[in-house]
Amino acid sequence: MVSVIAVGLAVCAGRTITTPAPPAAAAIPTPQDPRTISLQKADLPSSLVQCPASGEISSYLHLLQAGGSPSYEVTANQWSSLRGRGAQAGWVSSFTTDPFDCDARLGERKSPSATSFTFRFSGPNQATDAFKAGFLGLNPAPDLSAPGLVQGDATKLGPQSWVYDQNQQTPNVWVAYWARQDLVLFLFTEHLTPMAARLAATGMDGRVH
Repeated sequence: MVSVIAVGLAVCAGRTITTPAPPAAAAIPTPQDPRTISLQKADLPSSLVQCPASGEISSYLHLLQAGGSPSYEVTANQWSSLRGRGAQAGWVSSFTTDPFDCDARLGERKSPSATSFTFRFSGPNQATDAFKAGFLGLNPAPDLSAPGLVQGDATKLGPQSWVYDQNQQTPNVWVAYWARQDLVLFLFTEHLTPMAARLAATGMDGRVH
């Protein structure tokens, strides 16, 4: 609440003439750090450990490229596309129970694992625009009806969201993609129970403020 400080200016006919102080300038919100929103160890079963390449998106891409990862080109192209849509920062967090899976492509890991990408945009409109463009080639039509696919508010991740549960097929994956305020978030889990995957997504979403 803005305090109003009455300042006495003059006394005329027994009345004090007052004027309110000018309103305080609105606080500028601090941009959210994708690192603090991204997947954390506490979001996951205790058996999963963090992969060494986890980190700021540019550093992550550098390590992929240096290691000859088959994921480098498609991920670098995705980051370039997001920057063109207003992305300002990004963070990648990857966890698995088997360190050898850290270098595997998404969808090809053999052990329980989870990977998140979190991007901050210049504003909510830019984040929504990026969400609508999809991520890594995954972009279900808004009116698509398919087994395991849930879109919109039913995901519990907001109106700009979709979740795909393919735990009854191979590869065994659970995927969520959503926009929240000026952020876009992507979570890809493999060989985790749907409950564990949903808890991880809820943990990420709960840190958005």
